[in-house]
Amino acid sequence: ISIIEVTYDYRQTLYRHYTYALRGTTKVNPNLSLGATWIDDSDTASGAADIFSSQISGTVEPQSHYVVGLDGAYLAGDLLSLNGELAYSEKKLNLLAADPARSIGKAGKFGASSSLGPWGVRGAWKKVGAQFEPVAEASPRQDVLEYSGLLSFRPNELFLASGAYDHNQYAQSGTEFKNIGRGAKARLTLARWPSLEYLFDEREESNDYVTAAFFNRLTTRNSGELLHK
Repeated sequence: ISIIEVTYDYRQTLYRHYTYALRGTTKVNPNLSLGATWIDDSDTASGAADIFSSQISGTVEPQSHYVVGLDGAYLAGDLLSLNGELAYSEKKLNLLAADPARSIGKAGKFGASSSLGPWGVRGAWKKVGAQFEPVAEASPRQDVLEYSGLLSFRPNELFLASGAYDHNQYAQSGTEFKNIGRGAKARLTLARWPSLEYLFDEREESNDYVTAAFFNRLTTRNSGELLHK
């Protein structure tokens, strides 16, 4: 099955402006699906020179911006699940220039999970370049590096244990943020007895999300629960 979607929007801002998107997907086989996306969000050069020269204060140049992406997913039951996406963005900063300066960025992300007997594993990785710009985001996260992993063990219906780690680092509006998380969980459930659960969570954080004030903070939580239904 292949699907193609088209979305178009035209509006008058300072310059004549249009946005359109193309999205195509196909299912290669029952386990594999692929997709491609094109988004163009640009001013038009028509009449742009007159509009630019008529500005009383400030200089807002007409720009073009497009993003193209490829993605895929592979699923083989509980044994293996894979997904990934690659993206490329390009922005011309002044359409009135003979050879306009360009801002080019790249991004990619991948994820995988698998279950084999009592063991389960899940991982993810994401990288966004410093100059990658998504469409219609005034203050995007850039220079992003994210990765995470989870390992679980469940030998039977009575016991479950897991450990997790995540790393999230990015820049936004000139401020760099870095957050690291570690966690563990164990649960024991016995018939006709209350279940016991232990949780461990530790987070390292830098910089305040609202004020961007610099700090280094380490928060550790240990908790235990006795649950009875």
